Amino acid sequence: MAILTRFAQAFRTPDLRKKLLFTLGIIVVFRFGSALPAPGISAENVRYCSGLESSRGAAANLYAVLNIFSGNSLLHVTVFALGIMPYITAGIMVQLLTQAIPRLQALKNQDRAGQAKITQYTRYLTLGLAVITSAGYVELARSGNLFPGVHVLPVYYLAFFVLIIAFTFFYVSITFNPAEVADNTRKYGGFVPGLRPGSPTADYLGYVLARLTTPGAVYLAVIALLPMVALGMIGIGSQALFSGVSLLIMVGVGLDTVKQIESQLQQHHYEGFLARPARPAENVIGTSDAPAALKVS
Repeated sequence: MAILTRFAQAFRTPDLRKKLLFTLGIIVVFRFGSALPAPGISAENVRYCSGLESSRGAAANLYAVLNIFSGNSLLHVTVFALGIMPYITAGIMVQLLTQAIPRLQALKNQDRAGQAKITQYTRYLTLGLAVITSAGYVELARSGNLFPGVHVLPVYYLAFFVLIIAFTFFYVSITFNPAEVADNTRKYGGFVPGLRPGSPTADYLGYVLARLTTPGAVYLAVIALLPMVALGMIGIGSQALFSGVSLLIMVGVGLDTVKQIESQLQQHHYEGFLARPARPAENVIGTSDAPAALKVS
């Protein structure tokens, strides 16, 4: 109920209502493009090949997963078949490169101007990845290799599980540097009780980080893999457009959306409070309720 109340309040705020309606409009356009076949593509042939592959037992679940990532458009060769995957991939690549390239690291540490520059680089990289991926995708469709038939689903599940754990540790390692945090703590006069500043503090932070990351990585891998395994076991993996990855993305986006709406509502409330007109001084001075020292003779 609290979430619905926040959305109702947001729709009563003019600029927030415009942003929400714009977002809904973009979703409608994306869904339309996800169902619209690309020019020169035979929708009947694509549906036939997709249905043929989805009936090949173990391969069915894998193709269902591919369809999930693309919003049910990749295997139907639609206009928006790539979805937002090029942008997500470009964002991850740029974020990783900021840890390896000093110039990008300096931009990241700057104010809004630096962040805007990184966003611009991300968009350029997105465009390049989209062009390369779409060219390869079209070539696969033309050569008839878009539906090759895969029967190694257990290996895919294992690789999926291991890669999630590995990339979780990798992401944590590049976003939280125990040595850097320990050095900054020492510079600002902070310390961990019972530990000497410097290397002992960095070792302790690394130990705690590993203890926290391990169960978190396993939890993410299980949540991402469990729905696919369960749906595959009951034989509806090719029909159910659902996966743990989708669940994690939807929950994360939903929580972030609610936080952004609450932040915008609080900002508007604060600005409205500042914009309230003060009582004119002449209405106070000279009245019977004002102190005698303020009265004008």
